[in-house]
Amino acid sequence: MIRRYPIAGLALALAASLLLAACDTGAPAEETDAPAPVTTPADITETTADETTETTDRQETEPTGGQETDTTTEQTTDSPSDASESEGAASGEAADQYHALLQSMDVDDASPADQYPEFYGGSYVNEAGEMVILITEDSDGLPAVQQEAVEAASSMTYHVETVTYSYRELREAMEAINSVLREDDRPEIAAEIQSIRILDDRNEVLVRLDDDSEENIEAFRRDVHDAPFLVFAEGSESTEY
Repeated sequence: MIRRYPIAGLALALAASLLLAACDTGAPAEETDAPAPVTTPADITETTADETTETTDRQETEPTGGQETDTTTEQTTDSPSDASESEGAASGEAADQYHALLQSMDVDDASPADQYPEFYGGSYVNEAGEMVILITEDSDGLPAVQQEAVEAASSMTYHVETVTYSYRELREAMEAINSVLREDDRPEIAAEIQSIRILDDRNEVLVRLDDDSEENIEAFRRDVHDAPFLVFAEGSESTEY
């Protein structure tokens, strides 16, 4: 399996976990959201039930499922700095490039969705420890300002790839989900949520449920949020997706 470290997604996952945990206690959880793939928001990190997952720039927390569990939302992003030691200097340089990229866009891992530029689709660190910057299909390429910022941060090779959905859209979905999970009269399906996180490298938002039956997926799309980039899986983050 290819190892990827989403950056922005991790932070989102952490915030999400906090939110899910707060949901179980009746209080909203606070979220935190970097590439690893390079991936990641503040009130949006991955959402996990009963826990605040994914990171602030990419910290993940796994929620525990069940009716008496706290459901938290994580936001998707593994930062290059989260890579293993074997990736050493390469991951460190990727992290430098990632942070330079965010600064050039005037955002950070805690920024709300609407502050991210529409051309940006996310970022992650590939198997070789190099940063991959994602841009939307309808964009005119990576703007010169961002190119210069990344190249000034490190001479290490980086890649630019196109995706269908912008990071803003993925993050808006996380924000919408977190908003529903904070409501006092949360829908019943909320008890089934294990975690929610942005997968930058797949251009998706992954929702983990205790039981990913068609009935539960339909209930989530109907009562919580629906979007073409939502994907569902069963079990905790320890299970393969």
